[in-house]
Amino acid sequence: MRYLYFPKLVGSIGRKLTGLAGLFSGFAKVFQPLSKIPAPTKDVLQSELQLLDRLDSLSDIIKNRNITSLRLVANPDTFSIENAKRAFMSACLYEINVDMAIINKIMPPADAGSEYYANWVHYQQEKVQEAKANFYPLPVREVQLYNTELRGVEMLEKHAEMIFGDKDPANRFYDGKPFTFTPEGLALRMTVTVPFTNKDDFDVERYGDRLTIKVKTVSGTVISIIPLPIAASGLRLAKAKLDDHELNLLFEKEKERESEEER
Repeated sequence: MRYLYFPKLVGSIGRKLTGLAGLFSGFAKVFQPLSKIPAPTKDVLQSELQLLDRLDSLSDIIKNRNITSLRLVANPDTFSIENAKRAFMSACLYEINVDMAIINKIMPPADAGSEYYANWVHYQQEKVQEAKANFYPLPVREVQLYNTELRGVEMLEKHAEMIFGDKDPANRFYDGKPFTFTPEGLALRMTVTVPFTNKDDFDVERYGDRLTIKVKTVSGTVISIIPLPIAASGLRLAKAKLDDHELNLLFEKEKERESEEER
């Protein structure tokens, strides 16, 4: 996901390097007979500048919320959902809109007498509920596991009907910022959109590069684990405040210990 921002990074740095190469190309031609290294021609430098312009345009398209949206697809298992969560966080970090999450290959209800199958169904349903909590406020679509390979126009139409219904797949199904990050000096403020408004219904803890939010619901406790950006490394969770459906978190550097003796 981080490479979605690569065009803008290359565009800003590469244009400066290309400009310097053009500046010194004349000097390079003087020493070319000695170094036996060919100097870049004006056409080569021009083509590189055109490439950087195209990369800049691509970056603008990707970050334009009116044009581009990402959709997360995960299977109902821990590994797949964790990867989708990291992609979700990275997209929010780079201000790329994500408008839907799709949980794929969900096993249909079990027939009586099959304990092995019933256990798998129960496990997947727990993972689906976990995904809904972790991808909030995105709409989450559930897609069943078919009894054959998904191929052919007829099956694809059935699949699309299950996900989008009578809606146009080109629509934006969500436009917002579930995660926002604001630097405050040496600190970092993170705002998370959450599905609760009562401060007594949740608990927040940090474990390494992850933030764990435990939410109390009528059906039990749901745990949402949010991967933290690199900018939060070396910072401790100092404050957590709930304001309506927004959880405001402040990460600060560890305070240095004061000297026990004054000098």
